[in-house]
Amino acid sequence: MYSCCCIDHDFEPGIVSWENQHIARTEHKCHECGETINPGENYERCRWMDPQLPAGAKWRSNLTCWFCLKIRGDFFDCGWAWGGLREDFYECQGWDYLGVWEDLWDDDDA
Repeated sequence: MYSCCCIDHDFEPGIVSWENQHIARTEHKCHECGETINPGENYERCRWMDPQLPAGAKWRSNLTCWFCLKIRGDFFDCGWAWGGLREDFYECQGWDYLGVWEDLWDDDDA
């Protein structure tokens, strides 16, 4: 396995942003892979202000499941665009990571 530094996005981050790790209390959907984040599972919430959106709708957020965080951390050491991880990984590695995480890492990595 190798880094996916071949990914090139023309992405301008928002003005204010932060990332927080959470444990889900309710069901959520991962914005990267579309899988369900179940109560009790770890996930990350990123929020930023998008100056291109109209007033009152400037705050945007992204939820990322633990597995996509692992993919992002292990393969995308030089950047990524929120919401495009699965497609970018396929473009770089040539295969879809959904459904094969058991083959990549132990449950201890969750």
